Amino acid sequence: MTFAHIFDLPTDLDPVSGFERQLVQAKTMTLAFIAAKAGQSVPRHAHANEQITLVLDGLFELTIDGETRRMAPGDIGVVEADAPHAGRALRDCVLVEVFSPVRRDFGHAAAREDRLA
Repeated sequence: MTFAHIFDLPTDLDPVSGFERQLVQAKTMTLAFIAAKAGQSVPRHAHANEQITLVLDGLFELTIDGETRRMAPGDIGVVEADAPHAGRALRDCVLVEVFSPVRRDFGHAAAREDRLA
């Protein structure tokens, strides 16, 4: 296992939402540390990965399968594989998202896979 500090990892910009994120790839999962500005959003979408979203700071609105919740620090949302979901930062937010299996479609994450797996 390799150790790293999240802020030593390069910042990646999500091309859809504009969220800033640092990505960590392991063999079977992806972790995203996300900074979202108030008003930024990710439109309704679905993917084959399970997803867990944890709000560390701010206020985030998450819609999963048509159910919408305002999430504050400590709140968790679990998105099943292929479930439609969307999100919006109601205030500046810090989020942690975990995906399984690995999100190979995330920016330059594949290039970091060998270093952190």
